[in-house]
Amino acid sequence: NKLWNATRFGMMNLGDFQDDGRVFIKERALSLSDRWILSRLDRAVRETGDALERYAFSDATSTLYQFIWGELCDWYIELSKGALYGDDDAAKTSTRATFVFCLDRVLRLLHPFAPFITEEIWQKLPMTRTVNSIAIAEFPKPDDRLRDEVAEATMAPVITAIEGIRTIRGESNLSPALRIEALVQSDESMVRETLETYRRYVLPLAGLSKLTVERLGTKPPQAAAELRHQMEIYVPLAGLVDLAEERERLKKEIGKSEAESAQLQKKFENPNYATRAPPDVVEKDKARIAELASRVAKLNDNLTRIAPVEVRVAPPASGPVNLEEELKAELSEMTVPAGEPDQQVREALDKLREGTKEGLSSQDHRDLGVAYMNMGLIDDAVREFNAAKKEDDKPAKKKAVVKKPAPKKVVSKKVAPKKAAPKKAAPKKAVAKKAVAKKAAPKKALAKKPPAKKKKR
Repeated sequence: NKLWNATRFGMMNLGDFQDDGRVFIKERALSLSDRWILSRLDRAVRETGDALERYAFSDATSTLYQFIWGELCDWYIELSKGALYGDDDAAKTSTRATFVFCLDRVLRLLHPFAPFITEEIWQKLPMTRTVNSIAIAEFPKPDDRLRDEVAEATMAPVITAIEGIRTIRGESNLSPALRIEALVQSDESMVRETLETYRRYVLPLAGLSKLTVERLGTKPPQAAAELRHQMEIYVPLAGLVDLAEERERLKKEIGKSEAESAQLQKKFENPNYATRAPPDVVEKDKARIAELASRVAKLNDNLTRIAPVEVRVAPPASGPVNLEEELKAELSEMTVPAGEPDQQVREALDKLREGTKEGLSSQDHRDLGVAYMNMGLIDDAVREFNAAKKEDDKPAKKKAVVKKPAPKKVVSKKVAPKKAAPKKAAPKKAVAKKAVAKKAAPKKALAKKPPAKKKKR
């Protein structure tokens, strides 16, 4: 299914391309991704051929699976989209030629294991064939001209950075559609130069809006980190994820690394292990323990960087507050108008001072203090601030006085029986009705007397 979908994608983007076989693939103007996939293809051809010669069919199919799924489909097709969707015709042609070249050889390698699907796809490739069926086509052989160690070494940090950012995105539950920022730090100049040169690969495949590459230095605050070979990757998470969940994830990673390190260290508690075990195994375990220790240290550092910010509140001042001393810095910056105010201003100020001595709230005194400071009247400002402080101390006494109206509630309860008086009057009405009803009964009895007189007659 993966192979079929990859072929459909290629066919939809090949246009009118036709490979007549006259130009060898390496003679074209290839991009880094083109050279990289061709080198990986030659490696897969070698490993598959060696496995078949050893009758290790599972190794052969595993090699082809890893190449088709993990390198051709997951990486090369994604890397090639920039060229296929771009405006550079030369880049389009070289990418199309590389895709057809790789698919032709992969299908021939896979044909012994999946004959029908490979025959169907191979017949549809836009290329010149020397035979009519893939079953009798030449089995691919290694070609040293395709090997490109430089391309593989150059592509390695690009893939590492993309994988690291994708790991952070997945573990932090960031949506694939969300464009994020990433910071990559490395002390290797080759790594930094490569990422700067080929950021056109990193930005779309990692889903970034911004990529910053620099030497190892200050770590960004509240950022998720991923430690990879020769680089440290950081993605700021503030405003994107729940930092509490990210802290829990880091704690789990620390616990997992510490558990693995403890398990390896138990081997060395046996004195016979270091002497009887193969030297390469012993060295490998020691290197792994050192690597885990370094990883735990860096994870703890990341945990510290996204720790919740502790806000410290200054303790309340003990004893009386000297507002003039506290406002000393602000007062020193005030510009006091030179000279004495004129008569009209002096009279207005005197009237203001007389009218603001009583009946003002603490906030009113503060507002006046600020106004006096703006006018340069420092003494008046200090007086108003002190008055505001005195007003703040009064509410406690006022609250005690408010409790006095409580007895009024008791008086209101005594009035309640007066409202209930009509309910007692109800029985009187009922008695009156009954009395009337009893008196009416004899009247009915008197009405029956005339028939008795008729009987006497």
